[in-house]
Amino acid sequence: GERAATHFEMVDNGTSCTITIADRVGSFKGMTDNRTYSANVRLAAAPASVKVDGADVAFTYADDFAKFEIGVGKVAEIVYSA
Repeated sequence: GERAATHFEMVDNGTSCTITIADRVGSFKGMTDNRTYSANVRLAAAPASVKVDGADVAFTYADDFAKFEIGVGKVAEIVYSA
């Protein structure tokens, strides 16, 4: 059958974590033009900031998870607390 796939990559350099969302590959009947995403990332401590495509976004941190909206963004950066 028809399908579409999206590749996610997460890289941690010790001071920040970057999540990159690749372009969708493939298609199927009824597929939406734009897909929105939410993130729920396990972290050892609350982040200092979260950005999506370079802009600060609101986030919550509870029970070792940072939660935030990526929307239709392509790159999210989580900067760890100092």
